[in-house]
Amino acid sequence: MAIATSGCGEPGSTLERTRSGFLSLLPFYVANFLTLARIGIVPPLLYAIHDGHFVLGLLLFVAAAASDGLDGFIARRFASQSRLGATLDPLADKLLVNGLYGFLAVQGALPFWLFIAVMSRDLAILSGGLFVNLKDDRRKVRPLVVGKLSTFLQFALAMAALMAQAGWITALPAQILVPAVAAMTAVSAVVYLGVVLTPVAGSVRS
Repeated sequence: MAIATSGCGEPGSTLERTRSGFLSLLPFYVANFLTLARIGIVPPLLYAIHDGHFVLGLLLFVAAAASDGLDGFIARRFASQSRLGATLDPLADKLLVNGLYGFLAVQGALPFWLFIAVMSRDLAILSGGLFVNLKDDRRKVRPLVVGKLSTFLQFALAMAALMAQAGWITALPAQILVPAVAAMTAVSAVVYLGVVLTPVAGSVRS
């Protein structure tokens, strides 16, 4: 007698598809988890600086900076870039840098005008990105090399300032980096807004 076998193997194949789908999405979840963890580090980092625990603050900053590099590597290595990640990652960087610069400026470790300049640049970029999304949702605003260099210098200055406040090094490296960060902040703001807003402005005029 013939035995119907058309349904055999379906549970196993379904399980395999589920497992394969989960593994394919795992890098996406890990990268976004690291980005959210970086955002979560910001409050205890700022609290540590406020209370003068600069060594703890330095360790938390190193962890945040490491997560920034790691989530970017995972997203590129496994082609798991997403719109959510593209939004969260720069937001996490801006929260980290602006919060840190603000507290270090209050502590006297960084010039207050530099904090204002960095925050103004980030607000201008966020406003430009919002403008692009409102005018043309199909456009993708990709990170620029000058922006990445600016962020790198901002991180380097934060590291130098924290190390100086912890007594590990002198204030000289931070003092040298301040004009470099200021210059790159201005250049990146002009370049970014020019690249992003010019095509949109042209489409509005037309």
